[in-house]
Formats: sequence, C-alpha cells, structure tokens
Amino acid sequence: MYVTTEHSPSHYFWFQDEKIVVANVGDSRAVLATTSDDGDLVAVQLTIDFKPNLPREFAAFLYHPSF
Repeated sequence: MYVTTEHSPSHYFWFQDEKIVVANVGDSRAVLATTSDDGDLVAVQLTIDFKPNLPREFAAFLYHPSF
C-alpha cells in the first residue's frame, strides 16, 4: 500500500458474501463497473459527496457551526 500525507484520497472495500462495504476518505468517488442485462457496462456510484446542498449535511452544519 502506498501512503502519503498530502492529497491522498483512499478507498477501502470489504467483500462479504454478496455485499460490498465501502469506506471513502478524501475528495474522490468510488464507482463500480458492472454489466447490465443486455451486456452494456454500467457505472454504479458507491460513495456520495457530502455537500451543504444535501439536507442532512446542511442540518449538521447548522447544528455544529465552525465559527
């Protein structure tokens, strides 16, 4: 594993039975490539961006202001 302390996003994946658990640190997304029923490649977003326009994140910002 390559480790650096500067600008180093990281993704960790656990595979258990038919489940995938994803942990994401940093500012990049995790995407899974899979095939659809007709054989086309489909991207499945595994992580979400935490931005203030999401109701849950906006509420957290109001509850824990940084100022």
